[in-house]
Amino acid sequence: MIRFKESNKRLISGVIALVMMVNLAFMSIVSIAAQGSDQEVKVQPAWFDADKYDGWWATDQADSTGTSWRYTVAKGTDSWKYTMHSDAYDAGFANANKYGLDVDTAVTPYLNYKVKASKDTELYMDVYAKTTVGEINWDLGKKTIKIADISAGQIVEGQATLADIEGMSEILADNNTVFHMAGPYFKTTNFDANDTFEFYDYYMTNQEVVKEVKVQPAWFDADKYGVWWATDQADSTGTSWRYTVAKGTDSWKYTMHSDLYDAGFAEANSETTRVDIDTTVTPYLNYKVKASKATELYMVVYAKTAEGEINWDLGKKTIKIADIPAGQFVEGQITLADIAGMGEILADNTVFTMYGPHFKTTNFDAEDTFEFYDYYMTNAETTSSGSEEDTVVEPDWLSEAAANKWYNWDWQYGSNEDNRFSLAFSDAGSMTITPNFDWVTNMTHTGTSYTLDLSKTPYLYYD
Repeated sequence: MIRFKESNKRLISGVIALVMMVNLAFMSIVSIAAQGSDQEVKVQPAWFDADKYDGWWATDQADSTGTSWRYTVAKGTDSWKYTMHSDAYDAGFANANKYGLDVDTAVTPYLNYKVKASKDTELYMDVYAKTTVGEINWDLGKKTIKIADISAGQIVEGQATLADIEGMSEILADNNTVFHMAGPYFKTTNFDANDTFEFYDYYMTNQEVVKEVKVQPAWFDADKYGVWWATDQADSTGTSWRYTVAKGTDSWKYTMHSDLYDAGFAEANSETTRVDIDTTVTPYLNYKVKASKATELYMVVYAKTAEGEINWDLGKKTIKIADIPAGQFVEGQITLADIAGMGEILADNTVFTMYGPHFKTTNFDAEDTFEFYDYYMTNAETTSSGSEEDTVVEPDWLSEAAANKWYNWDWQYGSNEDNRFSLAFSDAGSMTITPNFDWVTNMTHTGTSYTLDLSKTPYLYYD
């Protein structure tokens, strides 16, 4: 394998973590993590600490060693696990009934949970209301509030806004923000011996989890050959003497078979797969592509009027997204509203119509390719993880498709049966050259050439 690689080490801001013990009577932990301008307040009670077995009840109280003929609770590396050993006289639930704490929903309005159960069950929390003077409302008593249904065998992860959970309006009626959480609670009515319930996460926080919205149109579906145009429309089987399009495991690939009368581009242009994009909901376009020749990536769009209709008077616009160098994986995220030319498209409406991707084939010859690995709209901004990011230029010299570009002086590989050398290709991506005569000592590949910017790809990797 030959490739040229960029290593850009990014400097990321340090994370300052301050962990302090508060409310010692209840052994709860509050952590405040400062990271840039964001600050998380995280309330993680002691219910799942390794030495807090006695805080759990499941028909009997767990003993100090965490063992019982009815059940055991165990703190592992990643989770806390309840295991039922007998369902004899089981009360139908397990809950934490010690080490409760007060939760101020004005400070930590969200409950984050991540759990797994071997049988279908339900997750709850035991809570008490607080009076206007801050005392527990014993008259109203304990309430068991449902959080989520837990399907068997699945890791169920979620975030609930505490004030919005059904039943919490009564709990917060007198003291608008503060209540007492006695602990988590889950049903065991459906459990038999050796059934389990695991907590991976269960804590209160001030940070809202923003769910990713991802708009992935059908342009690359295996049965959508007909939405693509490249001088001719793709036929229903995805075959054409001009080109083929094929859906693989990781990518969608266009392959040119003839450049005769080629229009110089390929694009998705069908009304059946066009999609309206609201830039206030999904402001970013993510793409990951690769081309065998240097080319350009575009998108075909129409503006919308203030009334939400396609602006046919303005007409179709082909908006450039990025230059695509030959042989490179090019991956990026771009803010749709910031792309040159989109100001006109979004002048009357934040919503526009995207007919599909478009890429140039002006520079293509027979058997040149363009591949899409990703192309979708999202609300999730890509951020640096602080790890190395690589720009990889991986030439096609070692590919079987480019085998006929190998020469020994004046002899081209595959040009006749008198092979001066043999080539063998493995599924792992390696190529073996075997000279068939002692005097064959010089083999050269005359295929695609690559222009390298040594400030970006200073390293040559070979294996």
